[in-house]
Amino acid sequence: MGKIISLARFTVLQGIKERFFVGLLILLLFAFLGGEYIGLLSLADPVKVVTDLGTSSITLMALILTLFFAITFLYKERETGMLHLILSRPVSRSGYLIGRFLGFLLLLAPFLVIGFLVLEGMLVLLYGRGYPGIGWLPVALFLQFTVVLAFAVLSSTFFTGQITALLATLSFYVACQLSHQAALIARQSHNPLTAKLTTLIERVLPSFALYQPFRFASLPLQQKLLILLYTGLYTMAFLALAVAVLEKKEI
Repeated sequence: MGKIISLARFTVLQGIKERFFVGLLILLLFAFLGGEYIGLLSLADPVKVVTDLGTSSITLMALILTLFFAITFLYKERETGMLHLILSRPVSRSGYLIGRFLGFLLLLAPFLVIGFLVLEGMLVLLYGRGYPGIGWLPVALFLQFTVVLAFAVLSSTFFTGQITALLATLSFYVACQLSHQAALIARQSHNPLTAKLTTLIERVLPSFALYQPFRFASLPLQQKLLILLYTGLYTMAFLALAVAVLEKKEI
């Protein structure tokens, strides 16, 4: 356990030193400024407009961050020989993946928190109030991207090509976003095979409709805890598959 924690800490230090991490934070700030400008011009509630745009910007940046660290880092270590060096020490392959995964999560969490703190600060500064339930928004996105991150780790161990792993993770993200809506549409279809297939896909894939930030914020605590359990089960399943693949794979 100590080696896993050390590897997670090492991952965090590596990530913070990357210019990409700082660059995303700067890009996120510019996105917030653009959202504030649109909010000032909007005829609707500017706080709602700015919050929606800010949440969308954070979601996009978090997806880019997840893909970069979970896929690029692992392939880079494989190509540079860093993976061989780490596994030559008393660290198991499962310990390596879990340590890296925890490290990526520890990078993602402050990114989300900083993003929403800045967004909330700008709302209070310009409009004198924040948006109701905004404190739950980083929690919802963190749970969602925990699942995405676990799948990205699985993709990076399963596929030999970096681009293939990237496309597989992006496809997974889009499918999870659309699976619930697609199932609702398919149930109204006159083709029973399409309806059954779409419903099956919805039941197999995690539904990201549960993590919609504003919907998540309004849920009672009991349902939030059930979503936490739901997230943990999918995450553990993807990590278990990733460990099984890496154990049988030649490095």
